[in-house]
Amino acid sequence: MRQLASSIGVVRWVGASRFRRGVVILMYHRVGGPAAPWMLPTLPVAEFDRQMQHLVVHYDLMRLDEAVAYLSGEGTVHRRGVVVTFDDGYADNFRYAMPVLLRYNVPATFFIATEYVNDRRLFWWDQLRYAAHSTTRHDRGRPLADRLQADAQGMLNWDRRAVDDMCRELNVTIPPSLVDEMVLSWSQIREMYRAGFAFGSHTHTHPYLPRIRPQCFCAELATSRDLLDSQVPGSFRPFAFPMGDHDPAQEELVRAAGYDCAVTINQRPYAGAPCLFRLGRVHETGDFSKFELHAAGVIFPGWESDGGRHHLWSTVHRPGYRAQM
Repeated sequence: MRQLASSIGVVRWVGASRFRRGVVILMYHRVGGPAAPWMLPTLPVAEFDRQMQHLVVHYDLMRLDEAVAYLSGEGTVHRRGVVVTFDDGYADNFRYAMPVLLRYNVPATFFIATEYVNDRRLFWWDQLRYAAHSTTRHDRGRPLADRLQADAQGMLNWDRRAVDDMCRELNVTIPPSLVDEMVLSWSQIREMYRAGFAFGSHTHTHPYLPRIRPQCFCAELATSRDLLDSQVPGSFRPFAFPMGDHDPAQEELVRAAGYDCAVTINQRPYAGAPCLFRLGRVHETGDFSKFELHAAGVIFPGWESDGGRHHLWSTVHRPGYRAQM
């Protein structure tokens, strides 16, 4: 254990030094905001503030478009880059994360599941979690919310409307006030855009990609792209794969739809040639010790050892990425 602690200390030092070259992409979801037993966890504002302050002191904060240009080989200056991203479109990103980002002048990209903003709907997984919490019906052996989400993801030809049917079957109605409390509005997104933040697509309905047909995925890509272009126009449009599961054919569909890059939630580097349409990210939590390592560019998967040897995964992207599959 002492040897592991010493190794971690060396990794932190190297990561924060000039020897750490390349780009690490961090991923967040919620910061501050309401907390209830049925809600997904939120990162306390004070911890998010601490993390951003650490990045400003030790790393080169980069916009995602800058990072993509750097990874594509534009420019020769070596960077200790970190990119900050957010997924889904939670309203606490506006109320609590944005003031911290502005305080430290941290650029960030927000990936939006556009249907929920446009139609003023609670995200489908939050609908199911709220319904499971509000109903008197219970499953034996595992939480009802887990079973409902597994049922939704297991549908052949994934359809978000089935989530509405599940809520009706449980006789649960989602209070409209929850939507304004939980989901960004277009007016908030436009204000963030005017403050200098970037936006990308996270699909339209946030489907479970292993269960969606190619033509439906293409419609998701086009609808989300067009809605974002109408509200926050820009020359750079990135994409974020929802929920982590996707295949190379879907990467090609993203490229063909006119997007400039795509990020995933896969922390471990992909095998094969580096590609701008499968950029891995590291999901941040409130554990500051792990955060320091993540920013440095490594993760200890599960903090596990194999025969006494602790495995490191590098999460640093270095120049040499290309757009082709």
